[in-house]
Amino acid sequence: CGSLTTKWKYDDCFRRLRNDPLYPYLYTCSGVNDIGQGDSRRKLVQVCRPEDVYSSLATKAKEAQPQLVDICKTLAKRLKLSKIGVGPIKEESAAIAKAERKYGGNLSNVTDYCRAFVVVEDIALLLALLEYVCEHFASSVCRIKLSSLQDNPLPGGYRDCKINLMVRGHIVEIQVHLSPLYSLCGVDGYQHYHDCLRYNADRFEDPLELLNGLDQKTLGEMAEVAGDDIKVTSVDTISTYDEEKIVDYFAIAGLLQRLEESFKAEVILRKLINLRAESDHTSRMKSNHPEVLHLKRSLETVLRQQNLIEEADIIREQREKYEKIMMA
Repeated sequence: CGSLTTKWKYDDCFRRLRNDPLYPYLYTCSGVNDIGQGDSRRKLVQVCRPEDVYSSLATKAKEAQPQLVDICKTLAKRLKLSKIGVGPIKEESAAIAKAERKYGGNLSNVTDYCRAFVVVEDIALLLALLEYVCEHFASSVCRIKLSSLQDNPLPGGYRDCKINLMVRGHIVEIQVHLSPLYSLCGVDGYQHYHDCLRYNADRFEDPLELLNGLDQKTLGEMAEVAGDDIKVTSVDTISTYDEEKIVDYFAIAGLLQRLEESFKAEVILRKLINLRAESDHTSRMKSNHPEVLHLKRSLETVLRQQNLIEEADIIREQREKYEKIMMA
């Protein structure tokens, strides 16, 4: 549930970013050696043992890292960026896993052993950064990947711009994040992407699909265990800041819906809708946010389970109205 609700947040945030007057220009940018989820770079042939290849590339990455730091500092100074960071050298296990997933096990084609990130406030600053890189580091640019900010989101709705530069004979990576997207998960956004990739979470549009095939006894045991985990926090006492508890109750409401314990599910769903879309908190979601629409769809279902047809019809009309706004 947590992965799907986070994906919905990324999707909604990106949908709003597309309203930026400069987005059409960004959309037409072709990047450099960027073919979406694929990889147009020349594939190197690995002839050494994997551990020797990793050791060699990790050594070169360490040598290139100080210059990557300097490049990021230069970008921050010239473009007045407030947030930059440099990650650790990619671990051998992670490099091997990526090589097996994308490059047939060839470690030589992994290009993020040495990586950093910068955060830009908006699309205008992203375009300015790209222009600066192309002007001042043109001879070093190996790839500029924009496709996930266009029509090819990564698993979990994750999106960024990736710039690969040749530094001291080694290809390094700079991840460029748009602030509205970065603010959703911060540095944990990349872990969210990897979790969704690992579990193929994008194949589910509805979290309740995860419960398909489970019998009533199993569903009941799951609801009991979940209920024990949140006994210390009543649904009436959680606030908009209690993100973990909100996701927990989101899952419990789904279990109760499947068990047709409709009144209990209704109480939780109404509280969650209030927290997400009807509170006065600055982080409240719009009524056409995917999570709010899902909550209202579930509320409609449990109301019909209780034969509260008129109330269910009102919720359906509200939901359909906002679904049309979202599609528009």
